[in-house]
Amino acid sequence: MAPTKKIKEDDDDRAHIDADAQNIIHFLNASKGHEYLVDAVLKPDQGLTFDVFKDPENPPAEEAPAEGEEGKPVAEKAPEQEKLPRSVYIKEVVREPRMHFYKVPKLGSYLAIRLEYESCLLEEALDAGVVDYIDVRQKQKEQEEEKKSLIDKQKAGAEEDAEGEPASEGLSASRKWDEIKPKPFKSKKVQFVVCLNTLGQDREFTPE
Repeated sequence: MAPTKKIKEDDDDRAHIDADAQNIIHFLNASKGHEYLVDAVLKPDQGLTFDVFKDPENPPAEEAPAEGEEGKPVAEKAPEQEKLPRSVYIKEVVREPRMHFYKVPKLGSYLAIRLEYESCLLEEALDAGVVDYIDVRQKQKEQEEEKKSLIDKQKAGAEEDAEGEPASEGLSASRKWDEIKPKPFKSKKVQFVVCLNTLGQDREFTPE
């Protein structure tokens, strides 16, 4: 999240946002025994937790499909592997020089897991959504009027046709109408990090 700054009484609702400052990690919740971390702040140059937000520079390349007879690739595709969230794992924290401690260091392991999603809970998304809704409704109305006008012309042509077949029968059937639908909501990426440790227990994490 972006750090906040002090505001004055006559400031607007965005004055507290410090857009020029580096992002920080602000701890919102903590388990029993770690309440002292609530509202604590971790800066990018403190420890290694921020590494969890860095994507690997060279992600593993996808393997080419195996070749069958006569050099043709096999049609079957291997099942996709589950994509797990980016994480940082430290087996023994006291041996990691970059580890940041809020209290006296203790033996144990540390795990940070990145969680992120796209959120549309912002004013810009609401404003853009309202404008898009009005625009979509107007275009839908114009399209319906155009369809009605085309049908009326077909009926008029059918009445004038001596053989009783519409003169422009294939016109509406061949016409492809564009689907008018709202645009996706404007969104922004929201990122969290879940931090776990076994400090004071002198052990690694277990499946349990």
